[in-house]
Amino acid sequence: MLDTPQDFRQAPSTALLRGIIRQDGERHGVVASAVRQAFSIATAPMATYLDDALIDVLPRLWQLDQFDFVREVAEPVPRRVFWRFFGLPADEVVTCDALAQTMMRYYNLPDEAWEAGRKTYADATVRLSGHLGRALARAWIAELRPGHHSPYDGTLIGEIARQTKVDLSELPMGSIVPPPLNRMHFPRHEERPLAAMEAVAVLVQMVLAGYMSTQFLLGSAMLNFLRPDSRSRKGETSWAQLAALKGQPRTDGLKLALAEALRFDPPVAIVERYTASKRDNFEGFALPKDAPVHAVIAVANRQGRTLDQFHWDRPKNRHFSLGHGMHECMGAALQDQISRRVLEVLLDEFPALTLCRPDARPAWIENIYFRGLTTLPVTRNRT
Repeated sequence: MLDTPQDFRQAPSTALLRGIIRQDGERHGVVASAVRQAFSIATAPMATYLDDALIDVLPRLWQLDQFDFVREVAEPVPRRVFWRFFGLPADEVVTCDALAQTMMRYYNLPDEAWEAGRKTYADATVRLSGHLGRALARAWIAELRPGHHSPYDGTLIGEIARQTKVDLSELPMGSIVPPPLNRMHFPRHEERPLAAMEAVAVLVQMVLAGYMSTQFLLGSAMLNFLRPDSRSRKGETSWAQLAALKGQPRTDGLKLALAEALRFDPPVAIVERYTASKRDNFEGFALPKDAPVHAVIAVANRQGRTLDQFHWDRPKNRHFSLGHGMHECMGAALQDQISRRVLEVLLDEFPALTLCRPDARPAWIENIYFRGLTTLPVTRNRT
């Protein structure tokens, strides 16, 4: 399903295929190439973004014997890093972050909750698209002033703008800049690969698939790292075993541990596909064209002997958490860079972390598509 667009499409054939996640075939390749080019420039200062974010949160953690890992680390560090990476103006970050959280919370809830929440989800989607569309328009306007520094230079919004045909009339409702700017003549740059709405859709999708999933991964990874390793006779946690490693062995071990964390509790638990044509017999079912079929990544990752157990040093870890084939996650390297750097620093600073309540039931968010924690109380255990 994940690698056969001729059989399973990203969206129904009647849908307007906009944004990289919902596209197949040649158009997907065009958009993917443009996004990769934007990423290659916008991710250059990522190490600085990460270190600045960690410098902001660490002083508070040093003063605490116990803290909520989700609220003190897993949420604020990616928030600082991603919005800076996006290039969103500081005065819009709080609003856009709240809208992104609302979109995630109400995205494809179970039927009984979805009916009540879909208007909230739609409203948040339109409003976030409007904010990102305005930022995109500002980045275009900055191009009209050659020789002037643009605040969007080197950011994801700025680099996506450079890949986009300029047409303010195509932007989402609420994102058009006011007169007289909306009457200015913009060169359309026909050679540029992205349409305006396509560019906005890409940015919205990156918020959910990149930013939010990184928050979820950090939280669930730490939960599994702080649980006792079933193979340890002393009941040691994966975190304690990683902390005991030094130098290259720790670097290699953390790489394996993050891959296992992705497999065991994927941030995106379900992906949706649609049949490209009528299927008379698919796993015993007859499916019409454009029928939705859900691939449950969280279950597929645990099919097999020992795969229902968390082994932080599992070699040759194959999983579907980052997609597969042409739709393999484009932000995987970015997510890995952020997660690995955060955990490297925490292993140095807090090698004796433990769960405050090891037997407590994990506080998972109420969503069948996304898998993340709302809270994770940990104890510092000063050494």
